[in-house]
Amino acid sequence: MNLDEAPTAANASATETSPGVRAVREASLASFVLVVALIGFGFLLEPGMVPYSKHSDLIAEHLPLKYAAYQALEAREGLPHWRRDMLSGGPALTNPQAVYLHPLQWPFLVMHPLAASGLSYWLHFLCMGLSMLVLGAVLGLSPFARAFIAVAGMFCFKGIAIAYAGWLPVMPGFVCAPLLIAGVLRALDRPDIGATLLLASAGCLVLLSGHLQIPYYLVLFLGVYFCWALGRQARSGGPAQARRSGAVGFAAAAIGLASAAYVFLPFLEEIGLIARTTSDFAFLQSEGAFAPRKLLTFLHPEWFGSPLDDSYEDISLWEDVAYFGVIPQLLALLGGYAAWRRRHGAFLVAGVVFSIAFSFDSFLLSALYEWVPGFSLFRHPARFLFLTTLFGIALSGFGVDALIERFEQTKAAAAPSRLPALVAGVLFAVTLYEGATTARRYLTTLPADRVVPPATGFGDFFAAEAGPYRVAPLQRGAINYAWAAFYDLELVTGFEPHNYRHYQQYMNLLATGQVVEPTATVWMDLPQIRRWDLLEAMGVRFLVSAEALPSPPPSLALRETLPEQPVFVFYDGLGTATLYVYEVVGARPRGFFANEIVAVGDGEAAFRALSQRNLRRKTVVEMEPARAARIPAPGNGDLLRVTGYGAASVNFEADSRQGGLAVVSEVWHPGWRAHLDGEPVEVLRANGAFLAVEVPPGNHTLSLVFEPPGLSPGWGLTSGAALVLLLLGGWRVLKPRSAARK
Repeated sequence: MNLDEAPTAANASATETSPGVRAVREASLASFVLVVALIGFGFLLEPGMVPYSKHSDLIAEHLPLKYAAYQALEAREGLPHWRRDMLSGGPALTNPQAVYLHPLQWPFLVMHPLAASGLSYWLHFLCMGLSMLVLGAVLGLSPFARAFIAVAGMFCFKGIAIAYAGWLPVMPGFVCAPLLIAGVLRALDRPDIGATLLLASAGCLVLLSGHLQIPYYLVLFLGVYFCWALGRQARSGGPAQARRSGAVGFAAAAIGLASAAYVFLPFLEEIGLIARTTSDFAFLQSEGAFAPRKLLTFLHPEWFGSPLDDSYEDISLWEDVAYFGVIPQLLALLGGYAAWRRRHGAFLVAGVVFSIAFSFDSFLLSALYEWVPGFSLFRHPARFLFLTTLFGIALSGFGVDALIERFEQTKAAAAPSRLPALVAGVLFAVTLYEGATTARRYLTTLPADRVVPPATGFGDFFAAEAGPYRVAPLQRGAINYAWAAFYDLELVTGFEPHNYRHYQQYMNLLATGQVVEPTATVWMDLPQIRRWDLLEAMGVRFLVSAEALPSPPPSLALRETLPEQPVFVFYDGLGTATLYVYEVVGARPRGFFANEIVAVGDGEAAFRALSQRNLRRKTVVEMEPARAARIPAPGNGDLLRVTGYGAASVNFEADSRQGGLAVVSEVWHPGWRAHLDGEPVEVLRANGAFLAVEVPPGNHTLSLVFEPPGLSPGWGLTSGAALVLLLLGGWRVLKPRSAARK
């Protein structure tokens, strides 16, 4: 029935203790992890301080998504479906980067994001320690070995490095990954209600994380091992257990997938719109293939330098480093030797070997790219090294137990040696000291009013201008994209992996004057402008530059020069700059009646037409030519005025004698629904990337509401999965008590 040999003498007694003793032991281990987390990462909990680095995605990208939810909940509007701070708008709740419902990021829902950041970071480190405790229990490690891998996991360099990089969506998947490993192994060992609950809960926590690359890679490893182990169980005379394990795996996978359905179903509905789907093998490699020489970082994490002093040439050390602690790595080598006689040991060794092999540009990586569905959606295969860390730390637990066994075999029965306790103390002390020192070096904090200045000259300027309108920064650092939400700005640029192909095409045409096919990217900047009419048509009223424009076109008027303005430049950090604010004289309002309509059949034809026509007098709309010919041009006095904004809605008053085509510069998405005087009407696609609605003569109210396609059934599945998890948890708790009473 067993795949490998049973646990050794160092931990065999763990299976023979009473439930009460086990409960006390588990509580003691959890308390130990809590105390260590407070000692090592307690500085993150200091009020008024925010985790900061000049390389932080938190500062450059993630804070506004959290702020959108905080604002909407404060206004009692519920979780927001749409955000307007970057890229002229986009989904909020169903954006995979939002991570609104992950328990480790709940603080952002009830606290201002600047106040919640440190607490959420700390919770992630605590979760890593607790996850490693659970994995150690499933692997049959001794209590001491479990405590060690918990500490090693909490203070592993990879975890600290991704926190330094501000990878808020990546952190939940990484710290909950040990639970997923534990759930799969538990389903193979003891396929019962407990295994189903553990695996389903782990799947839920991992799938609710905002970046699925690490979980995706891990599922590939676990899926292959699970299938192999089921086959081996069936061949070795345990077909009944193989069937039970398969049933537990299938049920838990279904519950886990259902728990994240509120994100996955809308994502599948819009996947054809997302720029990431245009990725190629070059995008997979991104900053370049992982070089074998970087394995020298196993010897020291800063072998090639550090981003702290800009001595690491490739900057992204958090991507490339292989190191996970001097003591854990030495113990992992010993554990790898001992793993062949331990349950699931061969899997952990294979995990280390293949996770390193897949991080290189080789035929193995090319095969995965070509043949494994979904593999092409991610980039930078060096991220396989995150799995190396997880498997390596688990192996270090085997190494700890191997040391304990060695001491037990050599010590004299009459005179017990104090050497094991001394060695244990040294192992913990060195690991804790190294990890805590690294955490203090890499995880610095700054006062919240420096991370997001509460008052700026440009913020005051824009607050005094009546809206709504959009702002176009000409340089990436002119206005930090993540600050836009805090100043109620709507930028046309942004730093966001979840972006749309049609909007990117519009921005490419605006910048270059040519139709450029969209590519997979995370940054959408505006380095230059060739089509000022496209800028005006999307409602850009102000252009901000960190340099005075040498020869601005007649359509621009310098409104303000703002010296010594705070700026944040990604990879350079906080600083100051003189900002020049230009007004776009011909900017269209958020909604207007189209003059001359150019009818086209689809999006491709729309961008061809846009490249040949000036939008100051024309509007390109996907509709039948005969229908377009019947729509009159606007007359004098025709009005289309914004009357209200919600978290995912915009309302207009429309007044036209002859009727017309109302063009609204909200980014087109099939989730937009329009109502005219309360009755549903068709939403058309205008100018390739925006909205249009036909309005009849007279005075009307026009309402546009964004509801992500697939969200309603997604909520139903997610709610059902949550209920099933609660029932399984209740059954798991109540069943032993019922048996005890009987």
